[in-house]
Amino acid sequence: MVIDRLQAFLGYPYISDTGIKLYSPTIAEIAAMGYLDYMIHLQLSLFDKSKILLELFRINFEKYESLKDENDYDVLIQNQAIRDYIAKSLSVFVKDTVEFDENRLAFYVGEVEFINKNNYTKISSAIQELNAIVDAANPNPKFKNGKAKEILDKLNHYRNQHKQKDSLDLKDILSILCAADGNGINVFNVHQLTIYQAYEHFERTIVKDKYQRLLPVWANGYLQENAQLPEWISKTKF
Repeated sequence: MVIDRLQAFLGYPYISDTGIKLYSPTIAEIAAMGYLDYMIHLQLSLFDKSKILLELFRINFEKYESLKDENDYDVLIQNQAIRDYIAKSLSVFVKDTVEFDENRLAFYVGEVEFINKNNYTKISSAIQELNAIVDAANPNPKFKNGKAKEILDKLNHYRNQHKQKDSLDLKDILSILCAADGNGINVFNVHQLTIYQAYEHFERTIVKDKYQRLLPVWANGYLQENAQLPEWISKTKF
């Protein structure tokens, strides 16, 4: 993990090696920009060429195949429009203006270098973690041919559609946090949470709720054989 978990839990920014502060956006900030725009800014800030080129810019798969073995950073900064979009998106998480320097091939905040080819993966990981993405750091699978990639893309598309229909959205998660007992979160202050804090609190709420529901079952001896009472005093994944 790149970020300091305690600092993120308390809402403090991550500070890069060059002194640039990266923030986990608050719920109020996400609501103001719109959740869809937030997700687009997040995707552009992660320097994943497959997701940016295929999912956001919808380039054809054959064209992407010619770029798939090249470095993500090198590919993305070749196009002025894409790097301008990336700079604008990075500005959301820095809360300052980010610009690309064509001569030095790096992103800058004022006169301070922020992201270059050597550190973009570290900054990307920090942004993922600040935005409660726990599995995005997994490496993309390699494919022997385009057909295998196409099949997996179709499967993932179906899974994502199914997940979107059945899973909770951010509003539902916030509503659950407001309804949960004893955490001090309500509709009047939930907007002050960062997205990291919201998901971290939600994970803890789920584990604690499961514990509280199973406790009477366990106490009365009705818990299934070999089943254990879940421990809610445990480490979260965030």
